[in-house]
Amino acid sequence: MFKNGEGPSLKEDFKNRFRNVSRIMDCVGCDKCRLWGKLQTAGYGTALKILFEFDNNSADVPDLKRTELVALFNLYSRLSSSMEALRMFRGMVEADESHDVESIRERAKKEHAEDRPPSPSDEKAAKTGAEQDDDEYTWEEEDITPSKQPPKRPRTTGEMLKSELQLIAKVTKHVFTSWISFPKTLYRIALLELERLWQFYIGLPITPRTWRFQRRSLDEL
Repeated sequence: MFKNGEGPSLKEDFKNRFRNVSRIMDCVGCDKCRLWGKLQTAGYGTALKILFEFDNNSADVPDLKRTELVALFNLYSRLSSSMEALRMFRGMVEADESHDVESIRERAKKEHAEDRPPSPSDEKAAKTGAEQDDDEYTWEEEDITPSKQPPKRPRTTGEMLKSELQLIAKVTKHVFTSWISFPKTLYRIALLELERLWQFYIGLPITPRTWRFQRRSLDEL
């Protein structure tokens, strides 16, 4: 690993930087983060110690402990995963930049098309389409003007009673359905709040609430 004459200076630079990292981890206020940092620095220190103390062309086979061997392979794994993460991050940045460029081009094209005055052929096509829509549309009683609507006959007592009974049946069904679905709704709210509490505890972004208390207005009653 250190075949040229820069080996001793490179080793000393590694040691100084690693010592600074250990001092920084001592200043972390969170106990969990400080413990995690201590474990990481201890593993890196063990792996770097193995790399620095043994020569490349040495005939002696080093007698490594299990913890030293694990730390060395963990170091190689971390370096590989860091390089892979760096490659993926660069790809994401390039994709985001290309997407921004495409969106700017599309927006510019759209603004240019909106600023252009409509041509006579476009106006003719719009009129033809409106006439076809009028022909295909099925006119209902509410769309007819009051002068063209036929006079409504008065409702009989039976029709009024039937309408009121249907309204009572709908209200009763709505009330019972709400009471039956209330435990399920309460269970889903409890799960959502527990999930938000867990996200707050471990430091993840908290999911916004999808429910709220709302008082019924008098118009709905």
